[in-house]
Amino acid sequence: QKDTGAGYLEAEEEFQKALVLDKSNDRAIAGWVLAMAFGRGNGIEDEMAAVAMELLVAAEQRGGAGRVYTAHAHLLLARNGNMNDVKVMAERGKNSPSDRDKALALLALGQSQISKNPQYAAESFAQALKLDPKLKRAYLAQSQLLLTLGRYREAMTNIEKQLELGADQWDAADALARTWFEVGEVPKAHKVYEAAYKADPRNVETLELLAAS
Repeated sequence: QKDTGAGYLEAEEEFQKALVLDKSNDRAIAGWVLAMAFGRGNGIEDEMAAVAMELLVAAEQRGGAGRVYTAHAHLLLARNGNMNDVKVMAERGKNSPSDRDKALALLALGQSQISKNPQYAAESFAQALKLDPKLKRAYLAQSQLLLTLGRYREAMTNIEKQLELGADQWDAADALARTWFEVGEVPKAHKVYEAAYKADPRNVETLELLAAS
């Protein structure tokens, strides 16, 4: 719920402990996968992704809760999976009785439609934030939508505001830095990565991005 790099790393470790005790715990499976998807993004190793997928499929065959399908949708997003599959999983995730879980499902649904149907994506993000106003990555998703529409200044302003709430949000930092790269401001991009790394030195993804910048 902190929605920070450090928070997701800690959550991943705790959910792993729960799965050691009971690998059929659907809540732990969903939590572990979401923590990886949000904390590691496309840095998830193939072997770990395969294990996560195996656990998700088993949970779904048991008639998994909405959060399981939502976790599946976000794992596919992190792995650059098929957007139609993301949409299917997110739609199933919307059936969760929890407003926070519904918000996460709507977030995935909107992300699956950014390139196909920007208006639908915008509506999904707005609904997600109505259900959970503290969902920081919904604001990031809105910024990503603005970037695809060529509204760079608005997008960068939104991300900068998000990072003011905490520099330890590597995906937001990455989005902002990549935008600075795109407009030719390399030193500013490097500073963004540097701040994110200082906020959470354990995040290998940020370190790699800093080195590459």
